Amino acid sequence: MAAFAYNAINSLGVESNGQITAVDRTSAREQLLQRGLRPVALDQVGDETSGGRRKKVKQRSLQVFSRQFATMIDAGLNIVSALLILEQQTDDKALSEVVREVRAGVEGGMLLSQAMAQHPKVFDRLYIAMVEAGEAAGILDKVLDRVALQIEKEMKIKRRVKGAMIYPTLVLCFAFLVLVGMLLFLVPIFEGIFEDLDGELPILTKVIVAASDVMKGYWFIVFPAIGGSIYGFRKWKKTPAGRQVWDRFKLHAPAGIGKVVLKVTMARFSRTLATLVAAGVDIIKALEISG
Repeated sequence: MAAFAYNAINSLGVESNGQITAVDRTSAREQLLQRGLRPVALDQVGDETSGGRRKKVKQRSLQVFSRQFATMIDAGLNIVSALLILEQQTDDKALSEVVREVRAGVEGGMLLSQAMAQHPKVFDRLYIAMVEAGEAAGILDKVLDRVALQIEKEMKIKRRVKGAMIYPTLVLCFAFLVLVGMLLFLVPIFEGIFEDLDGELPILTKVIVAASDVMKGYWFIVFPAIGGSIYGFRKWKKTPAGRQVWDRFKLHAPAGIGKVVLKVTMARFSRTLATLVAAGVDIIKALEISG
């Protein structure tokens, strides 16, 4: 998605300025026309999804936003007024900017679900589908409350998983530091002892000594290579093929990790499906989103 600054005129000849997000310039122009605006100037000002231009919206902020939004709709406020209040009250600047753009879209004639769909990094498919179902059934307040509850449960699961992973992560980090320390300092000492005794080193020991020599002589290449490998691995995991391979590995991981991952995944799938069906989403669409 990209952001476009526009200058447009409505049917009454009134000029307006602002920003709109779209896949490309053609989509941005079509959105303006759907709002009853004739674009005079339309210029791309940046990529909306680039990490340096917009901070990531916190899940906690989104959960509070959804809960408060539901309360305001239930109290009788219209969508635009509720969005304006939430835009001004939220402490999350990134979310405030997104809410402002959503409000502008609704004021321009878009449905709330359509305006939110312009920000897939903030409102995922589950969120959009539930809001769309709530709009159709006239129960937007109840649906937003269910969304807030869903986000809250997701955050609890993430906290539990992170808490369970702290100890093994610390152990792995400590083991890595010990291994590096052995290769840099301890192995050279044993190598000198073996040389003094004129003994023949076993094959495995020769491999360890060679690794130590590489670590000592080319540390300025080894450490950046390790960092680059980690960065590349994280990027690869985000690709469809990489995600599939990584998920399969997690499901078959040893030491009971695979079973835990399977239980967490099944719980998330069941809860998501139940939430969508309860909100009135078609079962086929609910299965597609849950999967």
